[in-house]
Amino acid sequence: MNIFDKEADNEKRGALFPNATNPESLSLDSLSFVGDAVYTLFFRLVTLSTARRRAGFQHDIVTEYVSASGQRKALEILTPFLNSEELSIVRRGYNSRGAKKHGDDEDYRRATALEALVGYIYLKGDHNHLKELLERVI
Repeated sequence: MNIFDKEADNEKRGALFPNATNPESLSLDSLSFVGDAVYTLFFRLVTLSTARRRAGFQHDIVTEYVSASGQRKALEILTPFLNSEELSIVRRGYNSRGAKKHGDDEDYRRATALEALVGYIYLKGDHNHLKELLERVI
């Protein structure tokens, strides 16, 4: 099955973002890359009504959540609610090559760990669980 067959199969099921990728087969950096996009989109959509059509104001609100320090805080909030599999992804994300790119910047490493977790849960297809977790951050 090629990528277009997978996309056609996802379209039949009504998926907006086609996904037939097993998160177990991806690097932590790839999971973080996807997780960053999902996390950012979630908070951009959640803050739309608060921003009242002012993009600059919305950007300021979203930045509180998607900055390295904001993501570190989010991970602190979420950690007690994670299962052992998810905690393992967080540990691996924290120690990944991408996380170490900024040296010993603790905020950046924890942000990368959170992004890996979000990417993993999203690609796993557990969107309800992901939504429940991200709503705890608000």
